[in-house]
Amino acid sequence: MNLAAGRKARSAAAFEAAFRYLDAGISLLDGSADGREQGGELTLAMQMDLAECEFLTRRFERALLRCDALLGRVRERMDKVRIHELRMTVYMAQGRYADAMAAGLAGLALFGIELPEAGEQVAAVVGAELAEVQAGLGGRRIEELIDAPLMTDPDKRALMKFLLVMVNAAFASKHPLFAFLIARQVNISLRYGHSEGSASGYVVYGFLLSVAQARFREGYEFGKLAIDLNDKLNHREMVCKLNVQFAGFIHRCRHLREALPYFERAYDAGVQSGDFFLAYGCYQIAETRLALGEELGNVGEVIAKLLALVQRLKDSPSAATLQIMLQMIANLTGQTQSRDSLSDGAFDEASFAATLAELPLAEFWYHVTKARLAFLYEDPRGALAMADLAAPMTAIAGGTPIVDMLPFYAVLSMLALPDAAERERRGAAIAAHEARLSLLAASCPENYRHRHQLVLAEVARVAGKEVEAMARYDEAISGARQGGFVHEEALANELCAKFLAPAGKVKAARVHMTEAYDAYRRWGAIAKASHLVEHHPHLLQESAAPPSGERSMSVSLPTTTTSKSAALLDATTILRAAQTISSELVLDRVLERLMGLVLESAGAQRGALLLAREGQLLVEATATVEPSSVLVGLSLPLDQSGDVAQAVVRYVARTKEPVILNAAAQDSRFAADPYVIARRPRSVLCVALSHRGRLTGVLYLENNAAFGAFTASRLEVCEMLSSQAAIAVENALLYAKVEAASAELRRANEGLEGEVGRRTAELREANERLARELVERERTETMRTALQEEILRVKDERLAEMSTPLIPISDRVVVMPLVGTVDPPRALQLMATALEGVQARGAGVVIIDITGVKLVDTEVASLLIRTADALRLLGARAVLTGISPRVAQTLVAMGVDLGRMVTKQTLQSGIAYAMGRPAAA
Repeated sequence: MNLAAGRKARSAAAFEAAFRYLDAGISLLDGSADGREQGGELTLAMQMDLAECEFLTRRFERALLRCDALLGRVRERMDKVRIHELRMTVYMAQGRYADAMAAGLAGLALFGIELPEAGEQVAAVVGAELAEVQAGLGGRRIEELIDAPLMTDPDKRALMKFLLVMVNAAFASKHPLFAFLIARQVNISLRYGHSEGSASGYVVYGFLLSVAQARFREGYEFGKLAIDLNDKLNHREMVCKLNVQFAGFIHRCRHLREALPYFERAYDAGVQSGDFFLAYGCYQIAETRLALGEELGNVGEVIAKLLALVQRLKDSPSAATLQIMLQMIANLTGQTQSRDSLSDGAFDEASFAATLAELPLAEFWYHVTKARLAFLYEDPRGALAMADLAAPMTAIAGGTPIVDMLPFYAVLSMLALPDAAERERRGAAIAAHEARLSLLAASCPENYRHRHQLVLAEVARVAGKEVEAMARYDEAISGARQGGFVHEEALANELCAKFLAPAGKVKAARVHMTEAYDAYRRWGAIAKASHLVEHHPHLLQESAAPPSGERSMSVSLPTTTTSKSAALLDATTILRAAQTISSELVLDRVLERLMGLVLESAGAQRGALLLAREGQLLVEATATVEPSSVLVGLSLPLDQSGDVAQAVVRYVARTKEPVILNAAAQDSRFAADPYVIARRPRSVLCVALSHRGRLTGVLYLENNAAFGAFTASRLEVCEMLSSQAAIAVENALLYAKVEAASAELRRANEGLEGEVGRRTAELREANERLARELVERERTETMRTALQEEILRVKDERLAEMSTPLIPISDRVVVMPLVGTVDPPRALQLMATALEGVQARGAGVVIIDITGVKLVDTEVASLLIRTADALRLLGARAVLTGISPRVAQTLVAMGVDLGRMVTKQTLQSGIAYAMGRPAAA
């Protein structure tokens, strides 16, 4: 009873409850006869299940002690295999990878597989096993393998299950047999069919092809085969692991964003099943979102949730890796003690770094992260020092995006070194990293071409090839933007600006550095943006304006970190107030509250809010300070409005870039606008509202009391408010659609009630008509069924006659030629036909010709002999002809005695014998 309850609890992922049931059951058995015997099936079953539950509840040492005790008691080979499998799993959870491999090798020995552990012998067996995969494919396309049959050999199925665990131990311990174990899984599947472990073998083999052999396309195809096969076989317990493994390496031939659905599926499955592989998936989800360049604040929230889950799972390597990612975000968003530190109020970098020797994955991440930050803060030597520490550890991270991030930042750091001689010394490394990026760019341009182009631009810069460098920078910027990699778009613009400025192209450099600044801010890297302000102010400051002659300018940027911090603090305070907008769901009230808040916060005298609807901009709200009024619900097309500078609004809507104007009439871009000519506004601020990358509206503000009323800090406030407003407006529009749909539904329901009454009467009449038709159909169906049965009976009789035809040669001789497979039912039909034919025709000889029969088994041979005996009782003789060499070998091997039958080699000799004429035997 306890065993059943424990297993039921475990199947429901209630591991602690399962442990209690089984532990109590073992205590009850201790005093029983079965328990004293310590060898009863019930005791062993409960002990083994309890050991597994001890592992699942993190009681690792108890699980290992129980496994050791059980190894001395169990007698069955498969029980010992199961124990070694559990030992491997426990050791893996403890990070004792060498012990896990030792347990795995002991388990393989039980299958008769003895393997070398080191030396040239390992290389030989690995090479032979990998070569066998290609032979086993036999020309089949990879996607065709999904149609292979299921594996039926129980021993091979058990071996596949065991290898499933051992491969993980080999990978974690970097054991040289890793490739052998993967290839053996694939070869077993190719030869014996698919089992629960086949999908895992395919996905890890795909990983091997991608990571170790740079066969990215084949690797992807094997990984996709694994996902599709597992879905086909519906092995839910494998969903988490397979999707994590596959998503981790597809970035080398698919856009990185395509990995997210697989990670999401893995996460859902892992949470439901309690799969410990979920921890690996958690850090890879975070890694992927960081690599995509998603907004750092949002990614930080995701990572914090993932870290809490991983900490509950007590997976130290994954937890430490996620913590590093959080601290990198804290650094880039200006929350750490300094830009060269990961420490903040809750995290001490020095203490953390001291623990990394036991956490190689986290140690690799730490070095790469420090290298990346050092380069971003323009310390190439510091970046290279960290990159050199990370380089020998790349294998520990497998094929995830961080591995390809390292050579990218390493080569950029080498090319950024100011000393030409130092760059020269690293020439071979630069070439190697560039070649690696070239390979990746050719395989997956969506993820890697812009990186490769940026490196080539830097190579051209160093070589003095200005034209080529500029073209490469443009390619890098464009590719990063198209791929959605805002952080790398920012980096490419920054490096381009640094290339242009020394060449005297300051104006172009300012354009690119400003775009870099904006992109870093969109990414959320406030500290990096501030770094640009501090170190490159001449490329970010606004154009100098004369004391008395105001002129228009681009977006003003802060020139000191103090002013920027104050602006951010003020904007944060206002943003909290603006969040009250989100409490409104009715569009008119949203617009009314928004306009009042915007005018007050930005220091504007009047303003207008335009919303994008069905491809055009409509003025939906206007507001003024004196007199104080807010008008909403206008829905006036932009080209019919006289309250805004239409050219300014269209420019912002098209570029999604903010505009600040001092004396708009002096800006050549907008000087011809009729509103600007007529009103000559002194200060104008215009910003776009966007939600999820889509333009939702434009906010237009004016202050005609003074020039320069709208500063960079005011702009930041408006941008924050616009971001909140875009969400609130989107929600209000959605609410309005829902309300409209609800009203329409109510009207439809009211009309439906009358329609239902009419339809009910029609339905009642139709039902009565249908009942009459059903009676008639039932009678017709009965007649049709009887006719079908008669047809089938005649058909069966005809087929029986055709399967055992009886052909008369003379009055006394008949021939029965057989073709195809003779199974027991057909052999019985043969006997019946032969006996009926002899009795009906008075034949004396029946020739049974089996020239066209490929296979005869023991039962069929026995029926042939019985047929000959039965014919002899009727006074006839049976002659067996046309025995092929293969059938003859089969009959001899089975020990069948055909001595009571006349046998002839051919039908012709059999007929000659029956007719009494001489013929060759």
